[in-house]
Amino acid sequence: MRLDSGDFPASLSVEAEITEHGLRGRLLTPSRSADLTNIRALYYRRPTGFAFPHLDEQDARFAVTQARYGLGGVVASLPRCLYVNHPHRIGDAEFKPAGLTTAADAGFLVPPTLITSSPDAAREFIKAHGSVIYKPLHNPLYRVDGVSSCTSSSSTG
Repeated sequence: MRLDSGDFPASLSVEAEITEHGLRGRLLTPSRSADLTNIRALYYRRPTGFAFPHLDEQDARFAVTQARYGLGGVVASLPRCLYVNHPHRIGDAEFKPAGLTTAADAGFLVPPTLITSSPDAAREFIKAHGSVIYKPLHNPLYRVDGVSSCTSSSSTG
């Protein structure tokens, strides 16, 4: 079954019950249903965000949080499931310094990287390495004159 958790609750629903026997229930889309106890593998990769455009900002923020911790908690707790990109590890992986350190520790070639709040340290790094690439550590929502825009970064190694 293929689904985007961002479709919740418009075209994706969840029925989950936690009992003395564990988690049971199902995920439903307009065309498919998956029994939570029968899901054996899950590839979780960059789902779209939850959206509640019919709600005011405060109510939408509340609903997004409930969806994240409700549906997200169910998806992260599937019994006997092999995860490719467990939802909790995706959050951990969003911290670029930790990811680069883990990659270096595993023997991958990692380009010289500086994370600093010091302009002097940045200047020294540029002198030592010549050409450099600036990349944001994360891509938050950024608004210019009230209009949302996305920044984009690409991996270089």
